[in-house]
Amino acid sequence: MKLRGLERVFRKAILIIRKRFENEMLGIDATGYSTEYHSHYYDKRVKEFGLKKKRRFMKSTIIVSLSNQMILSYKIALNFRNDSIDFPIVLKKVPKSILKNCTHIIGDKGYDSEKNHQIARSYGLISVIPARNEDVPIHRTKGYYRKKMKRKLPEEYRERAKVETVHSVIKRKFGDFLRSMNKINSRKEEIMKFLVYNITRMVRIIKNYKRLIFLRGFLLS
Repeated sequence: MKLRGLERVFRKAILIIRKRFENEMLGIDATGYSTEYHSHYYDKRVKEFGLKKKRRFMKSTIIVSLSNQMILSYKIALNFRNDSIDFPIVLKKVPKSILKNCTHIIGDKGYDSEKNHQIARSYGLISVIPARNEDVPIHRTKGYYRKKMKRKLPEEYRERAKVETVHSVIKRKFGDFLRSMNKINSRKEEIMKFLVYNITRMVRIIKNYKRLIFLRGFLLS
């Protein structure tokens, strides 16, 4: 399957349960996947000829629905870069039918930017992103929303750890490395990890929903 086709499958899979999203809080976070996986034969030959192994990473930024921990959008980059740059790109990829039912977006200091706060609010979201440089006084901190974060960080920030949990589960279940050496295939492999993870979450959500319906019917009978 081509890369664009795989991306369409990912989006369509999310929309299957779009009605399950209501008053949803979003979380954004980034991690890296190593492309350093090699076969035993490759390692043997590198050592034999005294060559250096190529070391490369794929950075992935994801936005997750914090209540059901499903991945709603992602951005895959070949190299590590400033997290703040990816904020508007990943947020724009969240399906509008889901985004309109969301209330907050939560990120760590890496996404601290007055522009990002403004972008979040243009989508009707309350951004919860702690300001960097805590030692700088509030009156010297630039930006209305950044000052607001320094005065008092909203309690919703405690939910941010759930995004890291998603990264942890994916790496534990499917590995923290990519086998593909080709750039396009590496992207496909990473999207497949996200897609399979989402399917397992969807199955659990639907099962829990059916149990609630059954329980409700039983209690009302």
